[in-house]
Amino acid sequence: MDDAGQFDVRRAVLVGVLAMVVLAVTGVVAYRMNGDVPHGTRMLGVDLGGLSRSEAEAVLRRPVAEHAADPVRVLLDGRRVVFPPAALGVRVDVELSVGRAIRSAGNADVEPVVRVDKQRFGALLPADVDRAVRAVRAAWPHGEVATLSPN
Repeated sequence: MDDAGQFDVRRAVLVGVLAMVVLAVTGVVAYRMNGDVPHGTRMLGVDLGGLSRSEAEAVLRRPVAEHAADPVRVLLDGRRVVFPPAALGVRVDVELSVGRAIRSAGNADVEPVVRVDKQRFGALLPADVDRAVRAVRAAWPHGEVATLSPN
């Protein structure tokens, strides 16, 4: 028999291994891409992984609505001050937050997008507005106290 008619075991094994690798990678990609939000993505303690954009927005609206009136607590120059969120124009932007979750790498807690009305904020807390806004954005969604300094 000539070489052309022989079965090449090494080639068959190589083709089989390559096929398994391609299938495994395809499976992982399909699993990660199921839904708009990557699997394992959480926000405000809620699992959004594998959900479509509209499903994730609906799921996230519940905890956001439950905590929308939670006071904004700040420590200003050593003094504890509490504001209603509406007074500072503080709110979670659900649509942008879900967009951030969609762009995440998955398997992570993603911070929500917190909107703050800088004019209202500046009228009530005129010192260090940009730093103060960042501190409130980081603390308020988690019920934490934002520490602010007057300068």
